[in-house]
Amino acid sequence: MKQLWAELAQRPAVLRGICVLLLIPAFFINLGLMPLLADESIRAMVSLEMIISGNYITPTMSGEFYYNKPPLYNWILAGLFQLTGSFSELVVRLPSVVPLLLFGLTIFWFVKKHLGFETGFLAALLTVTCGRMVVYASMLGHIDLFYSLVTYASFIVIYEGFRKEKWWFLFLVSYGLVSIGFLSKGLPSLVFQGFTLLAYFIIKKDFKRLFSIQHICGFLLFLLVVGTYFYVYHQYNSLEAYLTTLWTQSSQRTVLEKEWYESFLHLFVFPFDTLYHILPWSLLVIYAARRGFWRLVMKHDFLQFNFIVLFANIWVYWLSPETLPRYIFMLYPLIFTIICWFYVQYREEDRKRTKVLHSLLFVLISAITLALLVPFFQLPVEVPYRYGKSIALFLGAAFLVWAFIKIPRQRLIIAVMVLLIGRIGFNWFVLPERQANATESRFKEEGIVIARLSEGRDVKFVGPIGPDLDIRYYIQRENKTIVRYGPGSANRDTTSFYISTQRFIDDCPHQLIHSFHSIPQNTTFFLVKYEEPCMYP
Repeated sequence: MKQLWAELAQRPAVLRGICVLLLIPAFFINLGLMPLLADESIRAMVSLEMIISGNYITPTMSGEFYYNKPPLYNWILAGLFQLTGSFSELVVRLPSVVPLLLFGLTIFWFVKKHLGFETGFLAALLTVTCGRMVVYASMLGHIDLFYSLVTYASFIVIYEGFRKEKWWFLFLVSYGLVSIGFLSKGLPSLVFQGFTLLAYFIIKKDFKRLFSIQHICGFLLFLLVVGTYFYVYHQYNSLEAYLTTLWTQSSQRTVLEKEWYESFLHLFVFPFDTLYHILPWSLLVIYAARRGFWRLVMKHDFLQFNFIVLFANIWVYWLSPETLPRYIFMLYPLIFTIICWFYVQYREEDRKRTKVLHSLLFVLISAITLALLVPFFQLPVEVPYRYGKSIALFLGAAFLVWAFIKIPRQRLIIAVMVLLIGRIGFNWFVLPERQANATESRFKEEGIVIARLSEGRDVKFVGPIGPDLDIRYYIQRENKTIVRYGPGSANRDTTSFYISTQRFIDDCPHQLIHSFHSIPQNTTFFLVKYEEPCMYP
């Protein structure tokens, strides 16, 4: 064993390679097991309706114009639907999880180039395995990881273009990426671009460059790309509601829309909340909390850039009381680049801080290792080969805990590996239990039942409220028809099926097909078929 520890200590590439390989099972095992959650049903519905209607220009949801986001991410998801021939939860989540891995690769590539292999590897690895990524973002088909990849790439293009004085490259490529970001999520892309360029060019004392022909052409490229889409969109629908909604979506969570005391409290909560969401790796901030921090950061050009971009953009969210962690994923690698550099530079020198960090990590990985034995003794839902899986994961994690003790220089990498093994255990043992008991699983079942009972015909809902979005998606997925909203005064035909509350079905002769209770609305809905054409008075 001494020889083994010596070999692993001398060959860090072995541990790094195994760590990278663990990302695949950690992020993909049972990825499609859970039904759609949170905003996933919105992304899936809009994309599916594009395919059903054949209209990829004006996004809709339940047949109504959808204005909250531009359509690029939905184009990607719709393309995956058609490429794979599947509308499963796995496919819905692929455009999120694959960009997460590409996000890590991009971080590694550029940070390694300027700060060395180890800092680049750690910055990338810690970004994709921090708490918010491991326990939430990597499990869901949200737009934010794809958007963060695009936005972070635009930061890097600005740095590389400025460093090499390639101004056409800087402005044309960065605004090209901003165009992609805008067509994915709207106005935040322009905000990131504007504050990044303004802060960095002022610090670099090259403010006049912002009035150059290259910058003007870059912005014109953005206007051309985005303007072309909106021009085509305007041929189908008015732009007024679309642009108003995009502005509202960007401003509704800011200080402009909230009470002063909410904003004031958020000023104190936000930094700690951010550190909480990037645990356990935010513990590395202790290495950056030192005298001379500012001098050291400003002395190194790439560190300086990361710091400037971070604070040029984060203040917007610092002042926004309803900021969600996923809104600033593109800023996470800026944080990790800085603290990982300090860790690599000072871990040997700062033995007290290193001892504190390693002690905390040892407690964490020991707890994860012991937790992997729980399924061996008790598990609410039966999992195939659970004993073998539990023992295998426990032994693998236990070996790594031993390695953690024996190979001090690689302790951070080893801790990441144990965390990833814990995530694999979560995928195998916890997700099946959640899937069996989740409210969303009932929505999925109801949607499939309604689709079967409606025999592939049109399903509409009427009244002031409709069934949950998840139910609507699963009906659409099974029937390949859009579940549309019909106002209360609409004509009811005898060929469609209708979902409504008791109030909106009593006055017309109908056949009751099915009923179900929706927990979010605390309402019972009925699936009916009308026996004769009628109109609700």
